[in-house]
Amino acid sequence: MISNSNIYKNGEHTGCMANQLVNLRISSSLLTRTRKLVKQDGFNNVQDLLKNALRDFVNKRELEQNIIQLKKLYGSQKGKGKIATKEELDEHIRKVYMP
Repeated sequence: MISNSNIYKNGEHTGCMANQLVNLRISSSLLTRTRKLVKQDGFNNVQDLLKNALRDFVNKRELEQNIIQLKKLYGSQKGKGKIATKEELDEHIRKVYMP
């Protein structure tokens, strides 16, 4: 099933794109626990909860990776990076966050 859905990058809306179907097998106990969370947290269904959880996970990992890259660029990784000027940092931020 492919339909249009809102797309988010770093927690911000970036437009619409066709969804892709992903099959996921989980234990019945995990599904039961997930259904309880759907009701408790006001999600429409398990799919919406899983999409939200996956989006949060991906956004968190991307942010962590970007922070590491900025630290390397600035030279705070025990000499592995170079000391960057403010202009170099600004340019890196523009490239990463404002493509």
